[in-house]
Amino acid sequence: MIDKIVRQAGLEHRGIHSLRHSRASNLVNAEIYPLVISRRLGRASIGETMNRYSHFFDRRKKKVVGDLQRVQQSMKASS
Repeated sequence: MIDKIVRQAGLEHRGIHSLRHSRASNLVNAEIYPLVISRRLGRASIGETMNRYSHFFDRRKKKVVGDLQRVQQSMKASS
């Protein structure tokens, strides 16, 4: 059924696992707690999730660092 929908939409076929990966990636970007993501994926351990999606968490970490630096700079400027 999904193959038919993909064809009708004129999209490139991807395996169903791609949807799972996309969903997990979107959850990371939405800043959902990693343990919650791991449980939603049915992983045996959070380590499996962290290993698979660590590059997404790294991006989030860089964003947080940048946000904190901007807050710190604005606090210094208002002092």
